[in-house]
Parts: sequence; structure tokens; C-alpha cells
Amino acid sequence: ILSVEKKHEDGSWWSSAYDYYEISFENLDGIGEDYLDALTAVYVNDQQYSTSISMGNFDNSYYKSGNLLDLKLEDGFIEGSNVVAGTVLIEAEGYNDFRFIIDENGQLVEDIPELLDPPTLGVIPQDAVLEGQAAVLAVEEDAAMPYLDVVNKVVVNGQETDYTIDDSLHIVIPAEYIVAAEEDDVEAPQYIEIFKKNYGIGFASYDYYELVFEDGDYLAAITEIAVNGTPYEKGSLSWGDNRYDVDDNLLWLKLEDAFTSEGDNVVVISAEGYFDYQFTVNQQAVEQNQLLATPEPNGVALRVLPNAEMPFVGSVTFDGDSDEIDAYLRAIDEVEVSGTEYSKFSITSVLNFENIMEIIGLATAEEFSLPDLIAMLVDVFGEEYAYYTLPELPTMTDVFEKIKELYNTDYSNSLEIASLVTGLLADVGSFMLEDMVALDLTADGFNFPTNTTVTVKADGYRDLTFTFNAIGQIESFGQPEESMAAPTATFVERELLPDYCRLTFDGDELDVADYVAKITTIKVNGEYYAKHSSLLFSKAYMLSKVYGDIFGFYVFVDMTVDGFSETGDTEVLIVAEGFEDLEFTIPAE
Repeated sequence: ILSVEKKHEDGSWWSSAYDYYEISFENLDGIGEDYLDALTAVYVNDQQYSTSISMGNFDNSYYKSGNLLDLKLEDGFIEGSNVVAGTVLIEAEGYNDFRFIIDENGQLVEDIPELLDPPTLGVIPQDAVLEGQAAVLAVEEDAAMPYLDVVNKVVVNGQETDYTIDDSLHIVIPAEYIVAAEEDDVEAPQYIEIFKKNYGIGFASYDYYELVFEDGDYLAAITEIAVNGTPYEKGSLSWGDNRYDVDDNLLWLKLEDAFTSEGDNVVVISAEGYFDYQFTVNQQAVEQNQLLATPEPNGVALRVLPNAEMPFVGSVTFDGDSDEIDAYLRAIDEVEVSGTEYSKFSITSVLNFENIMEIIGLATAEEFSLPDLIAMLVDVFGEEYAYYTLPELPTMTDVFEKIKELYNTDYSNSLEIASLVTGLLADVGSFMLEDMVALDLTADGFNFPTNTTVTVKADGYRDLTFTFNAIGQIESFGQPEESMAAPTATFVERELLPDYCRLTFDGDELDVADYVAKITTIKVNGEYYAKHSSLLFSKAYMLSKVYGDIFGFYVFVDMTVDGFSETGDTEVLIVAEGFEDLEFTIPAE
């Protein structure tokens, strides 16, 4: 925030006069406008404000324009001397929650007091709850004051309740708000597999996740599901947005609306008799895991073509099952060689009768194999930077024998043969009903005498990248980019907040901020921690700045300790994009 200015808007025939605060946000490279565009909710002293183009006619309203946010002074703000005028909380998609204070003089309070940990509460007597009597909450004696002085709300099972504070410093809740205790819940089972799927066609189609569980008992007990805080309604996924449905041991979650395409999505499942099950879903990771692994290239055969202008072609062969290699080669839809995009070779659009007769003449020469013949035709018809997939056929004699077998013809009718050859060359693999065995590449994109890098994309498969040298040997296959070393982490126990801890990192502030911003996964003792904007959730972590530095970088990771070992050591794994995985141990106390 750059400035806070109190302003007045005169009324008109259609709007009442009102006072408001104009808050100006830093707008370097448009970041202020981007932040306000992502704004989803505004609260002033816990009262939610709604957006309005006419704040004079609506209470609890705000208006945003560019990097400016206007907040109406009435209603949510407190009036009076020596009191805080407003504690403002802003929620925006993709950003941590932003909390700040505007005092009674309209000044921004930069030193926001840290929230203290509440004292321990106990129920007296325990059996009063089970009998449906009033519940008495006893506050830890040495912390009762000033805590009870600032209590302003009590919520029981999601419902705000009446309460009193008696002379013994007890919080008393009336009996009608108390629900008898149920039997102990059990841990929810975790899903075994997750798949991204699509249903329908055209405007009626939609994407959804299919989660596979061991059995359907847990799914039958589901009462609520929320995705990134948005409730999902049970029913056919075709009926609307934010839907879920179950079928035996399968859970279906519709992707639209609540799910985001980038980053982690937090899913919380509530089921009768089970503890809430919270997990994260990364859409890009799910899609990547669903893709099939590519066969591994074993070499690039450089075939010399003495009768063609193009000196040679590269024939990439693969290790593995022949059927799997065939399926992969038929699925290829994009090839790039040393940064140059190759096109799939097709000669049917440029052939004429003389060309076809020339092809027949070439085909009768026993020294030509079908791959070499096609490679020569690529050169003859001027195709540059081309790829093609071919079956393994020793000579063109086999081709004509196959033609003769399938079409019951002979070599006497040149027109008919020419037509058959045209069809053969248009899609030789399908015509011959043979397994594809190699990917052929024209050599005009090779980097000889240095190494050549090839990237192949095929529908339903992971991208394949490999590098071969001047004699066709594979130098590298599927090697990830070199990752940077992760900074060293230090565990800091926060004395005032014993249920939380902080991780600090060694190194320059900008380097640490870059690393922290790229954290994608945190595991504690093998269990995932979910990223949140606060630590009010179980097994959660959040990114933090230096206290009081509003415009600083996020350089710390704060975590709940409910996933830590109570007796033994705690193992922590942090994964950050572009960095080596960071693993360390927090010793037992």
C-alpha cells in the first residue's frame, strides 16, 4: 500500500453522499492492478463488503479501479477516539490473504500486532456435554485475562452462539447449542489412483477427475466435498457446475469452476464416521502421470543415398516390444530437430503420372528398400525438414507382391499399378499392415559434426527428447535439466506459538526468495502438507515475510507441527521447481 486518503463524495439525485477511504497500491509493472483484478473478498472488522459502482446507495461496499481500492467508511468501520477504525482483510485468488489496519485518523498502521495463541480451554464437567446440559469452558488461569476481555464471538458446530462469562472466569454456553458426542471417528482411506477424463462432445462435454478407492464403503458415507473452499453438490456431473458423484469405489469430481489449472487444488472430503480427508490435486501432474512412457531410442542409422541430392537420412530405431513401438510411431504428431519444426512427408499432392511411372521404375530395382526409396522421393520432390514412419521391408519386390495379393492384379496394367502405388505411398504403414519400426528424419536439420537434439511429441505419450552424435550414437535420453542446489534449511521453534514452527534458509535474500517462491511440494514423514494463507488447517504450511516488512519478499516457510513425530526424528522433504530436492531431519526433542 502506497497511501490511504480519506475522501468525500457528494450526493446526487440517484446517490447519497458518503465518505470513503481511497487506498493506493504499488503498481510497478501493473502488479497493483493485477492484484485487485484477482480480488475475491473484502472484510472490515469481520464484516464482509460487496462490490458496488454506487457506494452511496449500499452499505458495506467497495469499488476498485486500476490500482485503487475505495472502501465506504460507514458500517464496518468503528467511530470514536483512540480506537482502531478498521482491520481490513483482503482475499485475492493466487495471493496470500492481506491484513492491514487503518486507524481513526485514516493512517495506515504498519506495525500489525501478531496474533497471540489462545489459552488452553477445558470443559467442566465433561459429562455435562453428554447429558445435553450447559457447557462451561474453564480458561487457563494465568492467561484468562486479558483474553476474556477481548472475546467477541463463540461458534459451536459452525453456528454463532449466545454465551456468558461468569465471575469465575468461565465461558458458559447454553445447552441448546450442545450436541451429544458421537463414537470416535476413524481415519479416512486414501485414493489409490487418479485420472483426468472427458465426457460428451461439443458444448455438452466436460472434464472430470476419477479417483479410485479400495472399496465403496467410505464413498457411500460422504456428506460434503469442498474444492478450494467451494462446496460441491452430489449429483450427475451433467446437471451443473461444482458437482461430484460416486459409483461403487469410484469418485468423480467435475473440473470446471473450483479447480485451477496451475498449482495445487485443495480437496476436503467429509464422511460420516471418518475424519476429514484433505489432499491436493495438481492438474498438470495428473495429466503428466497419465501419459504413456515412450520407448527408448537405441540409435540413429545414417543411411547414404548415392542417387539423391540429399546425402543421407537418419533412421531412429527403438528398444522394446514391437507392438508398443508401432503404436508410439503411429501416434507421433510433431517432431523438432535442433529447434527446427519438421513436417510429416506426404507426396500424393505433387505426384503426376510421369512421377508415378518413375517411382515404379525405381521400385523394381532390388537394391532399394522402401525406406530408402521414400527418402529419395523426399529429396526429389523438394520436401525439406521432413519426418516419416515406415515399416520394415527389405525391397520393393515385397511391396508389389503385397499389391498383387491384396488386389488380385499383376504388373501388366501400369495405370492400375500406378494408382495402387500412390495409395501405398500415401499411408504405407496402414496399407502394408506391418508394424512400424523406425522414425526417419531428413538430414537437413542435423547439427553435424556436433550433436543433434530431437524432440518428438505423440498423442497420449510423454514428450521424448534425445541427443545423438555425428555417428548416430545416443548421447542422452530423457535427461532432466540440471537443477540448482537447494539452500540449507534451519528449523526454528516459535516459543509463543508452540503448535507451529518456522523454516529459515541460508543465503542471499533474493536467492532464498526465488527458492521459496518455487516450492511445489512439502512432505513431513511421507505425508503431504497443503499450502494455505494461514495455519488454521491441519498439516499446513504458508510462506512468510520478515515481520513488519509489508513490501518484502517471502523468505520463510511456517508450518504446523501436527505431522511431526512426537517421540522420534521428523523427516522433511521440500520440492522446488528447478532445484534439487531438499531433505533434512528435525531431531526429536
